[in-house]
Amino acid sequence: MKIIRYLSLSVACWILIDACQDRNLTTANTDTGDLTSLCEPGSQYDKMPVLGLPNASTVPGGNVDSILVAFLQNRADKLSWQTFIAMNWLATPTGMPDTTQCFGRRDGITVWEHWMPGRELFRSDGQPPRPWQYGLSTAGHPNNSRDAPLFRRFKLNELSQFDPDRQLVPNRHGLYTLYEVFYNRQVYDYVVGGGLYSIAGQQQFVQKWPRQPNGLYLTNADKKTDTIGLERLRERAYLPVGGAKDTMFTYTYNSLTSAQLQKGQLTYYKNVGAIMLKSAWTVLTPAEDPALYHTRVVQLNGKQVTLGLVGLHIAHKLAEAPRWMWSTFEHDRNSPRVDEHGLATLKPGVDYLYFNKSRNDTSTYNKPTRRPADRTRIQVVRMQQRLNSTDLINDQFHALIRQASPKSVWLNYRLVGTQWPFSAPDALLTDGDIRPQFLANSVIETYHQTRSSCMGCHKLAQLLADSTHHGYFADFVWGMALQTSSSKRSDF
Repeated sequence: MKIIRYLSLSVACWILIDACQDRNLTTANTDTGDLTSLCEPGSQYDKMPVLGLPNASTVPGGNVDSILVAFLQNRADKLSWQTFIAMNWLATPTGMPDTTQCFGRRDGITVWEHWMPGRELFRSDGQPPRPWQYGLSTAGHPNNSRDAPLFRRFKLNELSQFDPDRQLVPNRHGLYTLYEVFYNRQVYDYVVGGGLYSIAGQQQFVQKWPRQPNGLYLTNADKKTDTIGLERLRERAYLPVGGAKDTMFTYTYNSLTSAQLQKGQLTYYKNVGAIMLKSAWTVLTPAEDPALYHTRVVQLNGKQVTLGLVGLHIAHKLAEAPRWMWSTFEHDRNSPRVDEHGLATLKPGVDYLYFNKSRNDTSTYNKPTRRPADRTRIQVVRMQQRLNSTDLINDQFHALIRQASPKSVWLNYRLVGTQWPFSAPDALLTDGDIRPQFLANSVIETYHQTRSSCMGCHKLAQLLADSTHHGYFADFVWGMALQTSSSKRSDF
């Protein structure tokens, strides 16, 4: 059995520590912890609190793999929801959470929509990104997005040479899903500081290997030498880790000078971690009620339209889970799930945005087409089932949101699942056991849901990859590979 010594999963902005208390198994698998009002001052949900995962030996029944996994999955799902709430908090014009507003009381531009879009951070011309800007433009859009949001019609980069998912995803009206990627300030500062936005900058990076710990110190056990740079030690990028200073463990490494095996210590300190996000949108027609969606009004092809948010991927780099944690959310009305017989499970009274109930033909389920005339024939269904414990977490957080705002648009979004590293929390690893093995969003990984894995895909991200796809590890961020012609993938 793999023993998780102590997992302290943390996100950005503020540190709250969950005390670990003995609970019976049933409670341990469904408890959401210190749920408080989303209106009360000091609730801190707008500041993305830390979730402390305990020593495995303190988990009731934790000596059994399945029980330990269920316990930790519950904790990871709770943190996904806390992050979702923090990032979707209504923002002030400067991009900070408006703590004078209850969460979800009214819809508007959220915190993450003020972050840097992927196409602005990793520009196609290789030029430096514009300075990080706070505030709104005269058109009402966050300044980092210039005058309007930037969208593409493919989940992955449109110029990809080996894109298995280069298929458009239309809704039942034949309108395509649009995608937009965002990075928080910590990712932006690391990429800009290291020159990782261009091929030339990446070449200098791998020649100099600048030390940029930002959330993690590596020191010799004797503490007689300076901090070791992870970039040089492992010849890789290493983005900031969110963590608490009292999380640490020892490790062994090869000395850069003597090539001898030495002992060292990893120390995570209180810090803001890297977060990247992929959003999925579609144009809403008069057939949809915009009050059920988080919306943006934008200009597309010279026409003003209302977009509805239909999916959200969130990845955040966490102390002692340094291979990131991956969360995905969907709108309830996107698509029905399939049952054990492969048939769509239709909810009475629900008109799905990506499924036409009057044309329930299993031969069309998740079948892409390149013919524009066939767009309305695609029937999107959700192949992966949510865990019962995840649905309990969804219900409990919905109850919390409902207390703050009974008509909140966020009541229509559910956590599909959370993927997290189950292997030892070693910051030097780039691979290892993950739970669950697969994770998919029906409007983002539409056509390969049964084999989709966020971590399985992103562990392949490399800087300066050659024609044989060998390069330097990009710390799970495909955006850094965009500038390398042989490695064009998603900018997430």
